[in-house]
Amino acid sequence: MLAKGKRCLLLKERHVPSLQADLVGHLCREFDSDHVAETISDEVRKWLRDLGIAKRKNEKVVTFVSYGGTCRDPMAKAITLKLLEANPPGFRLRVEAGGLFQPTATTVSYAAREAIREMFGEDLLANHRVSKMTAERIAEADLILVMAASLLQKNTFPPGKTFFLKPFLGLEGDVEDPFPDGADPATLARYRNCAHELHDTLQKNIGRLVDFLRPQTNRDVDDRT
Repeated sequence: MLAKGKRCLLLKERHVPSLQADLVGHLCREFDSDHVAETISDEVRKWLRDLGIAKRKNEKVVTFVSYGGTCRDPMAKAITLKLLEANPPGFRLRVEAGGLFQPTATTVSYAAREAIREMFGEDLLANHRVSKMTAERIAEADLILVMAASLLQKNTFPPGKTFFLKPFLGLEGDVEDPFPDGADPATLARYRNCAHELHDTLQKNIGRLVDFLRPQTNRDVDDRT
């Protein structure tokens, strides 16, 4: 359903009669007042899954993480999506980005957006919204790749699926934070260098990322062919 051009979810208590406007029974989703938290959460998750936002059962999720979520991780997301577009992995793979801390902005930094636009000739980060990593997003991710060793916080990210980006891809060192943002030539060059470092790192080793996430059934098929 749309309200003022935006998608919205309508919920009604399951004992309440259907609304007259809901002729086919699909306008509202139901919750149980005796189990509010569980039933509302389930319906919201189903709705988000239907919209392609929440994780589907047959989907894998890789999430790039930096401190503030405004530059390195969205650039890594955009680059990875373009690499996967050129070489589809053969299974449903979603790429996400998030910050460890509460973001100070809702959109990516100007210089990061410009660096990606220059690299691909497309404004790929125009609609990206900066967000913090939540417990739910951490649980949903199948692979979490952090930009610096200091982000490997044991009490925040599960060790079994969280890795330092460059070593995970067979390289060494951090992806240096290009912050602070700006539109001056020096800042744009710093962000451009960061974007190229991410591109080189991911392009040469994207197969490691894909293989880590590949469902076992896909691996079995590949082994037989």
